[in-house]
Amino acid sequence: MTVPPLFNQIKNEFEDRFDSIKLSEASLKAYHDLCNLYKIESDDLIDHIQAELLKNSLADPNAESFISDVQTKMQKKASQQIQSKRQTQALNSSRVSKGGRKKGGKRQRGTTINSVKADAPPPHDDTFSSAVSQLEQSYAAYRDRKNRGTVDQSFGSFESQNTASKRGGMYGTALKLKVRNTTTGVGNSKTLYMYDNMNQKSDLLADRTLELGEALKVVIEKESSGKPDQQESSNVTTNPDEAQNADADNDRMEDVNDKPPEFLSPDQSIEYQNFGIVTGSEALYLGRVLCESITGLSKLNLNSVLLEGFIDDEHNKSMIYKLDLSDYAVRNAVSLFPGQVVVVQGLLSVRGVLKVSKMYTDVALRPKPIRFDSPLALESQAPTSSSSSTAKHHINMMIACGPFTPSTNISYEPFADLLQVVRRNEPDLLILLGPFVDSTQKLIGSPELDETYDNLFERTIVRPLQTTLPQNTKAILIPALHDAHHDFVYPQPAFDRRAYSISSSQVETFSNPSLFSVEEFGGLTVGASSHLVLSQLQRLQFSSQMPKDAYTQLASHLTQQHSFYPIMMNTNHVPLDYSHSRHCLDWNGETPHVLVVPHKEACARFLENGTLVVSPRALTKSETGGSYVELHISLKEDESELSETNISVRVLNI
Repeated sequence: MTVPPLFNQIKNEFEDRFDSIKLSEASLKAYHDLCNLYKIESDDLIDHIQAELLKNSLADPNAESFISDVQTKMQKKASQQIQSKRQTQALNSSRVSKGGRKKGGKRQRGTTINSVKADAPPPHDDTFSSAVSQLEQSYAAYRDRKNRGTVDQSFGSFESQNTASKRGGMYGTALKLKVRNTTTGVGNSKTLYMYDNMNQKSDLLADRTLELGEALKVVIEKESSGKPDQQESSNVTTNPDEAQNADADNDRMEDVNDKPPEFLSPDQSIEYQNFGIVTGSEALYLGRVLCESITGLSKLNLNSVLLEGFIDDEHNKSMIYKLDLSDYAVRNAVSLFPGQVVVVQGLLSVRGVLKVSKMYTDVALRPKPIRFDSPLALESQAPTSSSSSTAKHHINMMIACGPFTPSTNISYEPFADLLQVVRRNEPDLLILLGPFVDSTQKLIGSPELDETYDNLFERTIVRPLQTTLPQNTKAILIPALHDAHHDFVYPQPAFDRRAYSISSSQVETFSNPSLFSVEEFGGLTVGASSHLVLSQLQRLQFSSQMPKDAYTQLASHLTQQHSFYPIMMNTNHVPLDYSHSRHCLDWNGETPHVLVVPHKEACARFLENGTLVVSPRALTKSETGGSYVELHISLKEDESELSETNISVRVLNI
């Protein structure tokens, strides 16, 4: 007969007084975990808890009487159980077979090896001591960290001289957020993982390929116009021989430009060649990159790159070519991954091998300008300066990514510490990315856990967040695929507000991924996903040359393909729902100003198209603490884009 968890007993027996007593909730959680893990039945537990509660409780006159009442009632229960246990042990030890042991040391017939005398005391049980020791060690790894509150790294040159301007609450109320990628539809319709209609899936992939193909036509048309760059035309040669050679080269270029390329129609428009037709000359082929493997989704190399394209103009049948990158990859920097939509210029052989001479992959769009002349922006924030050209508009964000508790316990102390920082800094926007109830955490999957995953999420995340959140801070909860209490499908629906008693209007629940705009800050668009897509791209991609910045190269794939998940294929870890992919995963022309995607290493970079990519690291790292991100943006009235001069990103250790 085991003692029920201490936390539940205290709550049930002292329900009326529990909420009024200001005790250390962390210690209650610790012994709650202890009871679940080790099923402690010793009366030593009561003495130990009494000491810990007294030591950790705040200055409350009722605390001592409260502890005394707990000890009296629970000591009585514990002593009854211990007495019953000892009587059972004595009864079992008295059942000794006849005769016992001879002088020669041999065991007589019928005796047992583990027989003991009936009047002997029961052996000392070290279960409680070892359990407490292990639990204290698990908490000590986080509590004894040396780098708490330190800046791990920073990005951006803007630093406000006025520290008050970096505090939130400048809008006087919680922000109004507008969803841009219609993710709310996911929560209202059934997810279809493993039940996708094959024809619908094919049509969705075809539509996405054609849409990016139309955007790539603009890039090809600009390059095929034959207009030299201003920088190249301004280069002047001083050597007469070099100048004569340069003139000859220019004459040859003019002759080439006079002749339209083979892939241009008579009206100078770009046309893609259908697959399955050998033309005998170079042509443009639009398609999707695959890997020459069983699934088509493996790490690419120079000899395993395939291109899947359309056979006819109806785009309902496809064919696969093998790409020959042997010459092109030597001369150019190539970065490819499965699922990537590209346009290849090359010559097709009769063996179905496409000899690549050029490749087009970048169709990244710049974010829309930030405008502070909208009615909501003018109404919500008054500039800090009377001059319109020097007026400042500020917004402060805090971003954290799960897991929110160490791998050795479910105390959620790092999350509690994060809420204290939120209460102190009062950011305008708090973005929390899952997992909140991490399915890979060994205690979450333990059968000794005495509460449901839903109750654990509500008790450790929702309630503390709603009670601690500052008045002018808006919080966003975004699930993750490793959340044990949520749907294992991508894109994921938002958390059900009713199911988890989320009543505060300051707490928003968005789907994974989400694209939303902050209307008070000129329509600043933020994209956020909890999936580790950059790590997945890193495992799959092929790069012909070592990039100067591997992180920037990986993040650029998202903006170039206009998607949170440009791979667009199912894996064991990403159960893709194609029915929601077009309006949830793709950006549909809404390029974010700030893109939040977690990564194993915290980082922040500006991409060529002007998007700021911020990658938070997990709030906990194994047994100890991780980090979170602070983002501060300060724009003048006449500024409409983000740059390194008006943003500040800091990665801080929890």
